[in-house]
Amino acid sequence: TDVPGLRKKDERDQSASVLLPPAQDQKVLTLGGGNIDSNPEGNRLTDVIDLKSANPAYVAGPPIPQGTVDFGNGPVPQTGNQGKMYVSAVLMPDGKVLETGGALHNRADPVYETSIYDPATNTFDPVAADPQARGYHSSAFLLPDGRVMTTGDNPGNGTWNHKVSIYTPPYLLKGARPTITSVIDTEWNYGDTQRITVDRPIAKAELIRPAAVTHSSDPNQRFVDL
Repeated sequence: TDVPGLRKKDERDQSASVLLPPAQDQKVLTLGGGNIDSNPEGNRLTDVIDLKSANPAYVAGPPIPQGTVDFGNGPVPQTGNQGKMYVSAVLMPDGKVLETGGALHNRADPVYETSIYDPATNTFDPVAADPQARGYHSSAFLLPDGRVMTTGDNPGNGTWNHKVSIYTPPYLLKGARPTITSVIDTEWNYGDTQRITVDRPIAKAELIRPAAVTHSSDPNQRFVDL
């Protein structure tokens, strides 16, 4: 069954797709991409589909913010419709999505741009870019302490980037964090009622499934409202 609405379907190679927070809403975001055969410039397109709809169809989202691109002589500002392929997307504890890394062409011309997508407002907020090239064979994933780790890059010359970058999201800069003081049961079953004690009032709690990232894809990610 054809699913309509996804723009430039033949230029979504090495794009990123994530099940947006919360998983109960059943909305999927697709970002950027290219084509390793025809090798156009990576695009800035984002599209969102609501799988709860009676007739699901992609609708256009806001374009990925532009950053800089390095053609071999140092980073220069992106122009026109230049976006990126090899995008990584990470679900964060506050219900937003960090998109980072990428390259303008197949295994070439790294793009330095990172932003946070808010599903509630359907907007991007540019943040500090990863200083390392993150193209083919790169990954980004949430750490247990709430930070994000980015790794890898394997450009067309066959080299590998072994450097690691750590990003500290804004939610970690708002003062002391709540501490869990007790958990009654360490094993939970679907439909259970559980009690967690913390040392101060909290607004909400979420379950986040660990990452299993490869080739701009992380189908293991889940962000579930309790």
